[in-house]
Amino acid sequence: MTGFETKYRHRRQQARQTWFPSDAPEMARLQEETGMVLRFAIGDPPAELEQDILQEEEASGPFLRIPGKVRDTYKTLTFKTVAFWEVVAQHFSVQYVIKVDDDSYVRLDRLAIAIGQWQAIGAEYIGCFKVRDNSENRLRLRTHRWYDPHHELFEGDASFYAEGPFYVLPGPTIDGIVRSGLTVRMGGPNEDIMTGWLMKAFNVSHYDDRRLCYKRFCDPALIAFQWDHSASVHTTARSTSVGGDAALSVSPAGRGEAAGASGTDQRRDKVLPSQAGFKGHLGQPGSFAAGGLAGVPRMDDGAAAPGPGPEPSGRQRPAGDRGGGSARGKARGKQQAPPAKPRPRLVRLSDEMMAFFTNRGISPAVVERNGIQQEKRWSHKRERYVDMIAFPYYRNGELVNVKYRSLDKEFSQVPKAEKVLFGLDDCAGASEIIIVEGEMDKLALEEAGFRHVVSVPDGAPPSVREGALPPPEEETKFAYLWNCRAVLDQAARIILATDGDAPGQALAEELARRLGRDRCWRVRWPTADEADEQQSQAGTARKDANEVIMKDGREELHRLVAAAEPYPIRGLFKISDFFEDIWASYAEQDSQEQGVSTGWKGLDPFYRVVPGELSIVTGVPNSGKSEWIDALLCNLAEQCGWSFAMCSMEKKARDHARQLLEKHVRKPFFAAQYAGNFQRMEPEAVQAGLSWLDQRFHLIRYEDDELPSVDFVLDIARAAVLRYGIRGLVIDPYNELDHQRPPQMTETEYVSQMLTKIKRFAQHYDVHVWFVAHPRQLRDWKGDPPNLYDISGSAHFINKADNGIVIHRNRDPARGSLSQVQVLVRKVRNKAAGTIGECLLEYRRATGRYEDAGQS
Repeated sequence: MTGFETKYRHRRQQARQTWFPSDAPEMARLQEETGMVLRFAIGDPPAELEQDILQEEEASGPFLRIPGKVRDTYKTLTFKTVAFWEVVAQHFSVQYVIKVDDDSYVRLDRLAIAIGQWQAIGAEYIGCFKVRDNSENRLRLRTHRWYDPHHELFEGDASFYAEGPFYVLPGPTIDGIVRSGLTVRMGGPNEDIMTGWLMKAFNVSHYDDRRLCYKRFCDPALIAFQWDHSASVHTTARSTSVGGDAALSVSPAGRGEAAGASGTDQRRDKVLPSQAGFKGHLGQPGSFAAGGLAGVPRMDDGAAAPGPGPEPSGRQRPAGDRGGGSARGKARGKQQAPPAKPRPRLVRLSDEMMAFFTNRGISPAVVERNGIQQEKRWSHKRERYVDMIAFPYYRNGELVNVKYRSLDKEFSQVPKAEKVLFGLDDCAGASEIIIVEGEMDKLALEEAGFRHVVSVPDGAPPSVREGALPPPEEETKFAYLWNCRAVLDQAARIILATDGDAPGQALAEELARRLGRDRCWRVRWPTADEADEQQSQAGTARKDANEVIMKDGREELHRLVAAAEPYPIRGLFKISDFFEDIWASYAEQDSQEQGVSTGWKGLDPFYRVVPGELSIVTGVPNSGKSEWIDALLCNLAEQCGWSFAMCSMEKKARDHARQLLEKHVRKPFFAAQYAGNFQRMEPEAVQAGLSWLDQRFHLIRYEDDELPSVDFVLDIARAAVLRYGIRGLVIDPYNELDHQRPPQMTETEYVSQMLTKIKRFAQHYDVHVWFVAHPRQLRDWKGDPPNLYDISGSAHFINKADNGIVIHRNRDPARGSLSQVQVLVRKVRNKAAGTIGECLLEYRRATGRYEDAGQS
C-alpha cells in the first residue's frame, strides 16, 4: 500500500510513470505475481477534491481509504499513521508494511530480494534511525516533546527517531501495537519521531539497513528519496511542496524468484520470493490510556513523555535501564565507544528465586558458585519494577555484563555492555569446552559433573545465515566468540550441546562454522523434536540439558554428553552413515540397485539399467544408436513406468515423437514403403499413444541459434526431475553441444570435467544418463564394429563411464541378415548389473522396434 496527501496528484503521477503500477489491472497482476499490494493510502479528502479522487481511482486504480475523518495535512501525519496501521491490521494479513514518501523512487526488483533477507534476520523495525544530538541542541530541544532529559528512554545524549522516507514494519508488529489499544496524542507533524518513539518504547528489535538511507540514486540503494539526483529515473522538476507518506505491503502469498537486475523499472519482470511466516515477535506492551502510556509522567505541556513512571517506592528508574539489548554502534569506520561497564545493585536470591533453580534440578551450591543473585529491574511486560535473576558474565575476574531474567521469562542485558560467554573463566586453559544455549543448561551440566561449560549470551538464531562469514570486525550476533577467542582457541575439542530444536541446530551450525568443524562435537538429545507434542507428552522428548536433568537425572545427562558425536564435516563420512542403505541393499528392498531389465532377454545378462549411472553409447554412423536408445526407453517406460528427458539435437520434435509412437503402438505411422505388409496405426491408436508419450517423454530443445552447452542441458534436466520425476536422461550426440573451453584447457581436460558434471547429476538425482558419442573417422574401415577407444575427443569417454556400449548393424549380406544388430557391452563397472559380452537383436524397420534374435 502507498499513501500520500491527496493534493499532490502530480507526485502520484510521477510514481506511476516510473515504479508504481499505472492502473488497476497492473496492480492486480503485480499482486498476483509477487504478493505485493501497492495502494495510495489517503485520508478524508476535502469536498472539493472528492470528485477528482473518484475520477483518478477509475483511471489509475483504487486507493486505500483511511476512515475516521483523518485529513491529509502535514499536521495530522501522526494520526494518519496510526489510523493507517489500524486499517492494515483490520483488513490485511501481511508479512511487512513498508512506508514510502511520495517523492521517493523504489526499486521493486531489489526490494523483493531484500524482503527474504529481512525475514531471515527477524528484526521488527527495518530502516534507518536518525540521531538528534541533545548535547549540542539542548536549549532548543528542551522545548520539544521528544526531549529526553533523564535518558529514561534513550541512552546518553542522543535521541533516536525513525527515518521518514522509508521504513519497514512486520505485520505482527503492527498488529501488536493496534491490539494494545494505544492512541497517540503527540500532536504536530513529527510522524517519524512518533514512530521511532514507539519502536523504542516497545523495545522492538531494529535492523539498520543502510540500503534504505540513500538520498541519491546509486547501485546499492533500494530507494532514492531525492529525485533531483536521479536523472535516470525522473526528469520532472522535483516539487518543493511537502508531501505525505507512502507505504507498501507484502502479503504472504508472494511466489516465484527475484533477480537483482538494475534499471529504472523492473517490476514487470520481477516476482517476489515465497516466504513462510515471520519469526519476529512484539512483546506485550502493557496497558495504555487514551491520553498516553499508563503510568508515564506528563511533560509541562501535557504530552506523554517516553519512559516509565517512578517506582511505587519512590525510587526513580536508573538512567540507561531500558531492559533491552544494546543499541547499534556508531557507523562503520568511526571510532567505537568503549563498552559500558555494568553497575548492578545485586542482592542475594530470595527463597522464591532459589526455588526456581531447585525446581529445575540446580542445587544452591552451584547457584552460589556461579555468583547468581537478583536485582530489581524495569519490566516492559508489567510496566513496573520487578525482581529479576541476575547472571553475571565475568572475564578474567572482571564483571563485563549482566543478563537478567524474570520468572515469567522476560530477558534483558546491560545496554552497550560487551558480549562474552557466561562461565568463561571456568574454561580458562581447558582443552575441552562445552557450549550450551542458555545459562540454565550451563548450571545443569555443572550438576552432572562438567565444569568447563559456557553459555551463549543471546540465544539461538532462527536459521543459518546464507553465504560467507563476515569479517570478525563486522560480526554483531556472534561478536561474543571473537571477544572470547583467547580462551576458545586453547580448546582442542568443543562440544556443542545446544537445544535440539531448529534454532538450536542453527546455532550449532553457526558456532561450528566459526570455531572449526574439525574440533567440534555434537550432543544428540533423545527424540530432539520440540514440535513433536505427542512424543513430548509421552515423556521421551528432551530439548536441552536442563530438561534432561529435570526428567532423567544427572547420570543420564552425563551419559548423553559423554556420547557426543563428531560434528559432520562436508565430504567426510563414516561407513556407519550408510548402514541403513547397506542393509536395505542386502535385504533386496531396493531391487533397482541390481538394475532393471532392458526388455531383451539376450541383453539382460550383460547390461541392466541402474539409476544413477552413466552409459556411453557409440557406433559408426547409421548403425542405429539413437533408434536403439529410443527402443530401450520405450521398454523401460512400458515395464517400469519410468519417464525421461531427451535432448536429441539431430531430430525434429515431430519426427522424434513419430518414431517413439511407432515403437509403442507397434505399427507404422505412415502407409509407406518402409511399412511393408504392416497396417498403418488407426487414429484412435495415435490419440492414445500420444497421450502415453506426453506422460513419459519430455523434450529438451534449445531454441536459439547457438548450440546448447552441457550446463544448459543439465539445468533443464534438474527441472525435469523436480517437475516430472524423470528417471532417465538422453544426450544425443556429443558433437551437437557447445564445447567452448578456456584457451589453456585441452580437450581431454574439458571432456573429463564435462563427464564429471554429468555423473554427479546422475548420482545426485538417481537418474540414468545415456550419452551418445560418435567415433572418429576410421581409416581402412572394413565393416567391423569400433571400440570405445575410437570415440572422438578423449579416452575419458571410457574411463569415466559406468557402462560402455557399441551398437553395430550388419551391412554385409554374406555375414547374415541385414536386420541383425549387435549390442556389444564393452564396459560394466557394477558387476551386480552386468558383465562384458554381446547379444544379437533383430531390427523391425516397419515399427522401429528391436527383438531378441530368433524371436518370431
